[in-house]
Amino acid sequence: MVTVSHRPPMFQPEDAVAIAQELYGLAVVAQPLPGEYDLHFHLTTATGAAYVLRIAHAGEDAELLEMQYAVLEHLAEHAPQLLLQRVVPTVTDARISQVIGQDGTEHLVRLMSYLPGRLLAHSRPHSPTLLAKLGWTLGELDRMLLNFDHPAASRSLKWDQPQALWCRSYIDAIADPQQHTLVSGILDQFEQSVLPKLAICARALFIMTPMIIMCWWLGMAPMTYV
Repeated sequence: MVTVSHRPPMFQPEDAVAIAQELYGLAVVAQPLPGEYDLHFHLTTATGAAYVLRIAHAGEDAELLEMQYAVLEHLAEHAPQLLLQRVVPTVTDARISQVIGQDGTEHLVRLMSYLPGRLLAHSRPHSPTLLAKLGWTLGELDRMLLNFDHPAASRSLKWDQPQALWCRSYIDAIADPQQHTLVSGILDQFEQSVLPKLAICARALFIMTPMIIMCWWLGMAPMTYV
């Protein structure tokens, strides 16, 4: 069985307020936002300016976060027409800083602009115009990232299709013989028929679902997944 374990950040809204003041010179009110691995806070100032404070789990790779922000800065320069979050540096002009949790654990922290909006799942109807704009946005992202690269891009990633055969190590966890045979056969077919074709296909640097892109495009996101 595949298990993923991360020590979650232990910070309260009042901690987020203190971090915003100390690292970014901002006087804010903080409200928690949902997140998978990181801890997110929606920050607002008295003038109405809004931000997303992101506190990473203890096991986060700093180089991966640097790549995420390099992507956003690349897009801000080469695709300013796209509605995406922007990186907000600290008062010392750092993109990423560190904070210490109540248990003494160090966490990476960063600040981004906040985009108001709603999720695609909450938007009705899904009109042809809306879907066409989604397609255009995805195409623009692909086009603008064609010449982007980063050292952290070469990494092991289970969502990467050419690396999918890692699943073989876990199929013995399938107790049902018919299901075991089915999955084993699918992996064999993938290895024999799909992998050779993937080798000659253009490779995307980032694995992103349209839903995540739509979260960005409609403005709802502390999401930045690469």
